[in-house]
Amino acid sequence: MENSKCFSYKINPTHFLSARQWKLCQKLLNNHRQICLSFIDLNYLLKACQKERNKSFPLSFLSKKEQKKYLSFNFDKRKLEWLGGRVAAKISCSELILGPQTPVDWHAWEVTPNPAGRPYILPNLPNIGPPPDISISHSGNLACGCASQKLTCGIDLQKITSTTIKVKKRFASSKEQSILKKSMSACDQSTALTLLWAAKESLRKAFVCDPLLGFTDLQLIDLIPYDNSTYGAFFSCTRFPDAPMMQCFLVKHHEYAFALTLISSLHNPNIV
Repeated sequence: MENSKCFSYKINPTHFLSARQWKLCQKLLNNHRQICLSFIDLNYLLKACQKERNKSFPLSFLSKKEQKKYLSFNFDKRKLEWLGGRVAAKISCSELILGPQTPVDWHAWEVTPNPAGRPYILPNLPNIGPPPDISISHSGNLACGCASQKLTCGIDLQKITSTTIKVKKRFASSKEQSILKKSMSACDQSTALTLLWAAKESLRKAFVCDPLLGFTDLQLIDLIPYDNSTYGAFFSCTRFPDAPMMQCFLVKHHEYAFALTLISSLHNPNIV
């Protein structure tokens, strides 16, 4: 819709990822091209929501059920993050299904959680086939959404913080920390650990199983640095030892760590 031009959300070739990083991402993920990513600057979103003439602006992106949920939040920060994630997911889906800049009735698109809490989208559109798989994340002043056809997706966005150093034993084995030190020599410890955390979060979102994978179920076995801010990470799963090796694309962008994982339903043992 017209108001969506307020956002700088297109990922390729500008904004969060460079054109080169996007090509590396597609190559690492087996050249899967039926995917779209969107990033929302929450500061822009907040300004748009605060304009007096745009009091109904946030509701214009939401279905009736979503509007009720949005209005139920007591804390403005949580409300903004929730809205940003849904806007990003819907933009990703619309661009993937309909193409860029196609007019969309956002009221007809609904993002809702399944019984396990995983988000899925219900686009009320005829003749589109199965809806894309989606993933949502937010941190700091950014929200992002991913849409993927045929493969399940998982994304995670984390603002880099030294907190990961204090809790590293909860998610990073000594072997994994050695791999980080060797392959992420350009990163400080907090950056490397935050990237690992984001990677495992994206894998947990993409690998559909019940109960959800734990951080220690996922083991980093190799890490390829493409440059000082872009990496390919490879993981095994101890809970499902026969599952194929999983690949994750990692990027450090200013103060953020970002991770993207795609997994075939054939390799998802408990796909729902």
